[in-house]
Amino acid sequence: GMAHYTRELGFLFNERNMNDKRGALVLAIEKYGKDTVLEVVKKSIPPSDGYPILHQVVCCTPELFEDFVYLYPDTLFVKDDGGSLLLHVALRHGMELSPSLLLMAGNNNGIIGVKDPVTGLFPFMIAAVSEESDLTTVNYLFR
Repeated sequence: GMAHYTRELGFLFNERNMNDKRGALVLAIEKYGKDTVLEVVKKSIPPSDGYPILHQVVCCTPELFEDFVYLYPDTLFVKDDGGSLLLHVALRHGMELSPSLLLMAGNNNGIIGVKDPVTGLFPFMIAAVSEESDLTTVNYLFR
């Protein structure tokens, strides 16, 4: 768990060494229900610990993003080990700007002007080159 594998968030999102590629989190939710599993996750990874858990959610289980934002609102501005903000990771993974991401970008205009250390691109550029490119998103980030 978390005591030994903090960078991997206790293998919560890990698909390796599993026959089922949905990942441990999704399988647990299917078996025990979303509310129960999210409560256990919150107890295991306290919001105050500052892990970039939302980065992992975007990459592995984007359908649970809004649920995790509710549990971990303070991690919206946490950078991952590579120095990327959540906005960078979300855009690189082709995630549409959810209400939470729009609120984050709107409330902190400074992050819109921060280059992604992985790609060297500004957020509007990442959105523009995405296969799921959306002109509204590009325009919003370009402003």
